[in-house]
Amino acid sequence: MSKRTINKREKRAAILKAAAEAFKGRRYDEVKLDEIARNAGVGKGTLYLYFENKEELFVALACDGATGVAARIRAIADSAGSYRQRLFSFGREFSEFAGQRHGLIRLLEQSPSPTLTEKMHTQHAEVKKAVLHLFEQGIKEGALRDDLPLTTMECMLIGALFFRVRMLERTNTRVEVESILNFFWNAAAVENQPQAHSDA
Repeated sequence: MSKRTINKREKRAAILKAAAEAFKGRRYDEVKLDEIARNAGVGKGTLYLYFENKEELFVALACDGATGVAARIRAIADSAGSYRQRLFSFGREFSEFAGQRHGLIRLLEQSPSPTLTEKMHTQHAEVKKAVLHLFEQGIKEGALRDDLPLTTMECMLIGALFFRVRMLERTNTRVEVESILNFFWNAAAVENQPQAHSDA
């Protein structure tokens, strides 16, 4: 890898880091590109070489790492070993992802731009597909119930993990990730369902 390529990556990373700090605890329309460029140690013209406008920069920030997360989820789903252990491993990692993204999602709710919303949802579509693949693998292996729709499982687990972050942010109420994972497992795992008994 050339020094020029490394330098470009470092500058892009510096811009994203400065943007993350700038957006923290503030409204979307309060953040200016001039401030981000200054804090990143680059000129505004240099910033425009990487991001066309604030919207594009925000989407890049919100989706930074999403591709890697999706790949990691698929790797967990397709690996060997206990499905329960793999599911819990996924849950712990995804809770970190949710924590990093929640503040940006809150900012997205403040933005009047439907284009921005659409771009973010498109970028996170691969993460959603990977999560559903994880559930499908659990059903295929006979670990998860096949009578629960995948979207229901998604609401039960992913919704709870994001809500956990919101509770911590808004009320400082801490809910342990393990308790959410255990609750999901007790409800969705085949091994925890009552067995049907015949009257023969």
